[in-house]
Amino acid sequence: WDPRTKRVRSLLQGIAYANGVAVSASGDFVAVVETHLCRVLRYWLRGPKRGTKEVLVDRLPGFPDGISRSVAGGFWLALVVPVTPLPGLLAPHRW
Repeated sequence: WDPRTKRVRSLLQGIAYANGVAVSASGDFVAVVETHLCRVLRYWLRGPKRGTKEVLVDRLPGFPDGISRSVAGGFWLALVVPVTPLPGLLAPHRW
């Protein structure tokens, strides 16, 4: 959201079920939860990496659902269910 132009612009495409967003304490990047891939991405808003993304946390032991910044400047991340082989077994089959 750009308050000056009153327009919204999408910064990332192709995210696997984005289910949480939090801006870093410095405002340099935004952390984005990808529930289906059990990871958190970092999208740089400022600095030399501006406009690029990278994996911040990968191979979480559960499916993440939401993220928020902690008072100390880090992040709190909720994991709602542990990763099991079941989703991988069901993925190739259509309902």
